[in-house]
Amino acid sequence: MIKRIFLLRTDFLDIDKLSKILLYTLMVSHAIRIDTVLVIEYGKKCYILKGEELRHLYPQEKSLQGFVKTIFYKEKKMPGVYIVRDKELLKKIISCNKALIVKYAGNKPKQVFMTCTRELIQENDCIIIPLYSLECFLKDILGYMNCNNISYLDISVGKYGSIEQLVTIVHYVIDINLGGWIRRKGEVRYVKGVYNKVMERRT
Repeated sequence: MIKRIFLLRTDFLDIDKLSKILLYTLMVSHAIRIDTVLVIEYGKKCYILKGEELRHLYPQEKSLQGFVKTIFYKEKKMPGVYIVRDKELLKKIISCNKALIVKYAGNKPKQVFMTCTRELIQENDCIIIPLYSLECFLKDILGYMNCNNISYLDISVGKYGSIEQLVTIVHYVIDINLGGWIRRKGEVRYVKGVYNKVMERRT
């Protein structure tokens, strides 16, 4: 499974904003993206949400807000949610054969594409999507990943006005090119992309 790892840094916890981030990164319609991991850095803590292990995440606004309060305010234990205060522990949670770090290329309207071949991305690789400055990401996070093989992946995202729109575009481009794994009502399904053809995973 090719993992997508979204990385976000925030200086404050806003329930509405975090609800939208969770919705757009970890869900598609009423399904959970099990190939997606969301890492939110807040102060000295990192909140890691792994789609493959998450439960009880629903797209309704009140449900999302309740989910956010449980994780970020009450810090209760939930499946697929990890709260890490020592970034070294990220190595145990985020590991892959090869990491491809997304670099956003181009800003023309309607110019949305990804430079990708079958040889570039293989099973068990991960795509790292920084939702903040790439320079800050390389300085703060890269040293805590359990991966020695690192390269870059150019994705043109056109014009966007919010983080949620950026996430939507990145997911769309990857979905179209590589496909993705989702879980809905306990059923895991692979949605095929242009370049990837794999067998459907049985649960």
